[in-house]
Amino acid sequence: MLSIINYNLNINFKNIKHNKNYMNLIKKYLGIVGFLLALIGISIAALYKFNGTDMQPLVEISFFVWITTCTISSEINKEKPKKWWVYTVTILSLVAISAMLFVYY
Repeated sequence: MLSIINYNLNINFKNIKHNKNYMNLIKKYLGIVGFLLALIGISIAALYKFNGTDMQPLVEISFFVWITTCTISSEINKEKPKKWWVYTVTILSLVAISAMLFVYY
């Protein structure tokens, strides 16, 4: 039984080392990922608009995701990021996107 616990602890410590690498990737590329999501969403909405279907909610949600990810990315790349600001922006953006989905659908 003790060997199973020891094995699980070793796995957890290995995951912590890998999580730091993932956190660095997230810090580095969050703004770019947000921009690409917005680009895809706005492009899809433009194609549907060209064919006569209105996809305005997709444009607004894509733009809002882009602004949110850029704001969070700029804050977490600072030397001393304010975690309360990141959490506030995240919560408010989720509430706003949920409200937009509720209003449109």
